[in-house]
Amino acid sequence: MTTSAEAGSQRTLVIQSGTAARHLLRLGRGSWESLVGDRVAPPSLDVRRLTIEPGSAPGPLHEHRTVDNTYLVLEGELDVQAGAEHYRLTAEDAIFIPAGVPHSTNNPGKRQSLLLAIYDGSPTEDFLLVDAP
Repeated sequence: MTTSAEAGSQRTLVIQSGTAARHLLRLGRGSWESLVGDRVAPPSLDVRRLTIEPGSAPGPLHEHRTVDNTYLVLEGELDVQAGAEHYRLTAEDAIFIPAGVPHSTNNPGKRQSLLLAIYDGSPTEDFLLVDAP
């Protein structure tokens, strides 16, 4: 259930667990659900809950030209390629990826990874695949 309260043009939203539509990640790596972005217009912020399966293929290398991206790992492990650098994140770690930086994620662990992806706009409208170097 989603509930809201309005004050002028701003709305306060409460999104209860399990109420957002689930979508498949590219390459069958897991799933995601938008907690905020598809409930506000225009989407000045998008918060997505992602589940990435262990042993799945790495996500495609991509960038967002105008949207900054932050990942917060809630459970499990996450390998992140950001530019030429590689990072291993575990529960409660976060990484900020500025707009224009090619990046990709992978779950190197033995169980599902659960994370929040926070964007300062609509990542879907600003998604650009990048050729691997």
